[in-house]
Amino acid sequence: MPTIEEILDVIAPSIPDDATRAIFVSLAKNEVSERTFGDLYNQAVAYLTAHNIILSQGASTTSLGSGSIKRKKAGQEEIEYHAPSAGAAAVGLSLTPFGQKYIDLKRIVSGLRHSNADALRTLES
Repeated sequence: MPTIEEILDVIAPSIPDDATRAIFVSLAKNEVSERTFGDLYNQAVAYLTAHNIILSQGASTTSLGSGSIKRKKAGQEEIEYHAPSAGAAAVGLSLTPFGQKYIDLKRIVSGLRHSNADALRTLES
């Protein structure tokens, strides 16, 4: 199984392997459950790390496709965007391709948990 660092090198080669990256990896590990993600844990940590680093580098939400334009106002330059359609927690993650991949991984493990629970119920019947 590839390490978190190896996965980061492949999915985000522009992110340098330095002390800042190590700190972001450590922070992501605190947010990702190894029990929940199982074999996908390293991938989940890598994608969440890349997502958080990209956001910390000042990428604007508009440049990352946060939603379509809802309203423009010429006087005093006001623009309002539609939020992406997702749950409140997923909105922030949807701002980068790495966050979107993390959401996909969460859906995968959620589906596995449900199918395993269904199989256990069937066996118990």
